[in-house]
Amino acid sequence: MKIGILEKTNFSEEQISRLRKIGEVDLYEGLSQDEANKIAINYNAVIVNWLDPTPFIMNMKPGSLIALLSTGYGWITNIKEAYEKKIYVTNIPNYSTEAVAEHLLGMLLGVSKNIFSTLNTTDNNAVGFELKNKVVGIIGLGSIGSRFAEIMNFFEAKVITYNRTKKNNPIAKDVTLNELLKQSDVICISCSVNDTSKNIINLANVKNIKKGAIIIGSTWGIIENDAILFVLKNNIVRAVSLDAAVEGGNSVEEEIKEYRDKVYFTPHIAYNTFESEKRQLDICINNIINYFKGTPQNIVF
Repeated sequence: MKIGILEKTNFSEEQISRLRKIGEVDLYEGLSQDEANKIAINYNAVIVNWLDPTPFIMNMKPGSLIALLSTGYGWITNIKEAYEKKIYVTNIPNYSTEAVAEHLLGMLLGVSKNIFSTLNTTDNNAVGFELKNKVVGIIGLGSIGSRFAEIMNFFEAKVITYNRTKKNNPIAKDVTLNELLKQSDVICISCSVNDTSKNIINLANVKNIKKGAIIIGSTWGIIENDAILFVLKNNIVRAVSLDAAVEGGNSVEEEIKEYRDKVYFTPHIAYNTFESEKRQLDICINNIINYFKGTPQNIVF
């Protein structure tokens, strides 16, 4: 059994020793994509985070495992073909729920209380607003969206939600996407980016957004760039604050950056806490150990 950790990670000695109980472990850092493509096929299991398995996954032996250090996996374009060849991929679900939900709260308070726009200034004329009785619309009521709904419920906000299927959550009323855009004082995006969710807020429906609304989100790509520019140029929104501004090859357009008084982006850090990292690494190790024990968990395709 050979396990290759193809990128620099923060696995502890105790965590690495758990892997060494089931096989030989090789650690790499600084590999290029081309180097990883050549090395990966020598292992029964590889651990990757930023490296893309797409170029090498089909060259691995049947029964091999790609252990991702992420929740998302949409960039692996041949994952279904690999699954059919019995080459499997595991992900890390729900490890950063608390971290991301708290980050979303920080974004919201930073905008609604004018913390971002007045930081390190003497401007005392900025007027914020309270969250109590405001309508918060959450797009994507998964683990992160549900936790954020609980937080908003504590603030006594009215929570509504849009999802592909109804959630029937007692603290979040299911509505259509257009209803959510029209009613929400705060639009919170917490769904993952995939073929069905990418650019679901676009030039065709962005005009429905309530005047003065705040848009916050933990993912980039749910709102197309042209739609962001539209709401900024036409003074529709109070502010837009999104994490993962450079995720998956997307980047913030220079035109958007010009609206610095209304745009606040963080560089894909919402998930990144000491606690979430430990959960992430532990789950990754458990995925590998359980897979080779014959009790696989968190297989995705």
